[in-house]
Amino acid sequence: MLLLPKHQARPLYPFPAMAMIILLTLLFWEWLRPLPLLTATHAVYPFVLFFAAVLGLKVLSVKWYISLPLLSFMVLFFIHQLYFTVPLFSVSWLAYLVQDVLGAVLFILQREWVSVSFLSRTLFFFVLIWLIALSLYQSVLLRQRALYFVVMTITYLAVLDTFTPFEAQAAVIRAVISGFLLLSLVQWWRIARQTEAQQRLESVARPLSWLAMSLIIILVAAGVAYTAPKAEPAWPDPVAFIQGYGEGSGMKEKGVQRVGYGGSDKVLGGPFIQDDTVVFHALTDTLHYWRGESRDYYNGRGWENTDSMEIFFPFEEVGQIKTEMGFSLTESGTETEIIRAELYYEGERSQLFYPGDPLELRVFADTDVVLGWDIFSGRWYSYARSGRHQPAPLAGYELVSEYPSYSVKALKETNKEQVPPEIMNRYTQLPDSLPDRVRELAQEAAAGAATMYDQVRAIESYFRRNGYEYETEDVPVPGPDEDYVDQFLFETKRGYCDNFSSAMVVMLRTLDIPARWVKGFTSGEVVERTDGKLTTVVRNKNAHSWVEVYFPGTGWVPFEPTRTFQNPYQFVQDDVELSQEQEMAAVEEDFLEQQLAERLEHEDSEPAAALTDEQGSAAGFKTAGWMAAAGLVCVLLLSLTVLLFWRKVILSWVIWRYRQGMDREWLLNTYALLIRYLGRFIKPKHPSQTLREYILSLETHLDPDNINPLIRSFEETRYGNRQPSVSRMRQVYQIWQAVMKQLKS
Repeated sequence: MLLLPKHQARPLYPFPAMAMIILLTLLFWEWLRPLPLLTATHAVYPFVLFFAAVLGLKVLSVKWYISLPLLSFMVLFFIHQLYFTVPLFSVSWLAYLVQDVLGAVLFILQREWVSVSFLSRTLFFFVLIWLIALSLYQSVLLRQRALYFVVMTITYLAVLDTFTPFEAQAAVIRAVISGFLLLSLVQWWRIARQTEAQQRLESVARPLSWLAMSLIIILVAAGVAYTAPKAEPAWPDPVAFIQGYGEGSGMKEKGVQRVGYGGSDKVLGGPFIQDDTVVFHALTDTLHYWRGESRDYYNGRGWENTDSMEIFFPFEEVGQIKTEMGFSLTESGTETEIIRAELYYEGERSQLFYPGDPLELRVFADTDVVLGWDIFSGRWYSYARSGRHQPAPLAGYELVSEYPSYSVKALKETNKEQVPPEIMNRYTQLPDSLPDRVRELAQEAAAGAATMYDQVRAIESYFRRNGYEYETEDVPVPGPDEDYVDQFLFETKRGYCDNFSSAMVVMLRTLDIPARWVKGFTSGEVVERTDGKLTTVVRNKNAHSWVEVYFPGTGWVPFEPTRTFQNPYQFVQDDVELSQEQEMAAVEEDFLEQQLAERLEHEDSEPAAALTDEQGSAAGFKTAGWMAAAGLVCVLLLSLTVLLFWRKVILSWVIWRYRQGMDREWLLNTYALLIRYLGRFIKPKHPSQTLREYILSLETHLDPDNINPLIRSFEETRYGNRQPSVSRMRQVYQIWQAVMKQLKS
């Protein structure tokens, strides 16, 4: 039997081995850094430490019966720290973990991927990292092949930078430096292993000096590349290109795709891609916004929350929530009415959306859940009853809410001095980098407003009166040194709800008026009216953001600055008398809104066939755009597959290609291919060697007794001009196929 022995590990020098581990860990860390921004992952350090631990134990040659328990305990320790509050050595959480994993396996077999809990997904992720670390150890530290991992890391970061809100400029620079240092060390180790005079090599090219020289060269090259002037991009941005080609609207500026209700708002801006995917169906008494959560901290690029504190309701039916919470959106001076709503998700979700102040909640779920309510953001979320912070998907829920209407008289009678200090401090925060002209513009817009309410109304209506346009496609992304609100107010003057609502909150805060940014959904589309009830469909395209302003005695009052949108909440004038100037302003505002609505309706009614024959129909462009995008994805997947498994792909194709024939030409061709791939994957043939001498020189990798029939058959055919028998050819084919399969593995 032909035998290709397994890879014979040679001793690794301590310094280069540890340096390779550090560089591999740094590169792997770059893969994990985007997760908190793009997913629900809150911490990546456990995964990074575990990855480094797997590599370290392999380099130290720790026996499997020691490393396996150590790494397993490490996984359990991190899972306990992430999800459980009971003592580490308690049996209860281990039993729950086993039960959850068994349930996850059942869900996977049933192809119910969404039902797999975050706990089980985290465990599976640790196992995946374990396998990745072992694969990289074999590939980089033993076989000295690191280029593909470096290329994949940089490609991964570039794709995220292009198609997601993650900014990867610094990450790419770090990856290039770490990757080239790793390639330098791998090259040193490859030379060290191939050189017979090992001691002489160590004296000439010690790994430390090799690494230091490489670091200097890499830093100089990276510094020159970073500081050198750069030409404009030769190719258009692929996101804008695909979108523009699909819609037939040409190129657009570089942007960030934002589809539906997102989890992170740290970076805002860019084109809004419409999405008609249904999020939920609702049966409700009246049309209203569906509130999701609020943000209180403006960072200059987007919104975050400074604090989070959840109150948990450990029962299925939550009654008298307002009494339990001791805190709500409305205060005693606000008139409310009771409304009821039922909501059914199109696909299971864990976050709840609501109008007004929820009083009662009853959820529809297959498992026991607890409801968590964040007192700062107002976000409602469903969690599994066991464990900590494990989202539990809901099929839907029904609720009873207090829906407010606001007295203009009461709002006008309030002032900033009545605002509690804790609310004033939290909700008037602004970054030091905010340009002064934003503050000056707010003061100019609110000039002449006598009350706090009048100032809010002046800012709200400012955008409708000063040429700001509602735009979802041609919306730029602020540069690294640009402020999101400042760019919208002074540079572009176009955008969608995020631009308008963020600008209003920031402008109010410059006037020391407490305000916050809120996001959720609009009322959606009414599809049926029955017995006073409205059936609505809410889609991803109905995701929306607006403004809430705090008024003492009334609570948080919503305002709608976005053009083409109307505030669904009712403001009662009471006995307030408007001045002639205010009446004229109100009439003018209504007239402008009516004109805008008519213009948008007219634009929406324009037939798609208005395009010229040369341009084609909009549907054709859209189809072509999707085909181009699908083709691009297929090419990327094919390229990635070839990059990862190129040896297997090539040799599998060669084996399949020469599976038939078995004549004289077949034997000569297959023997030539064998010599080529032996030289590529084991050792090159020296020009002075004959083919027999070369094959016999590989006796440490090939068994001469088994390979001799193949050599004799080739020599007889090539030089003796003989035709081997059928049985001999079959024997030769089996030997050749066995060698090729061993090379493939």
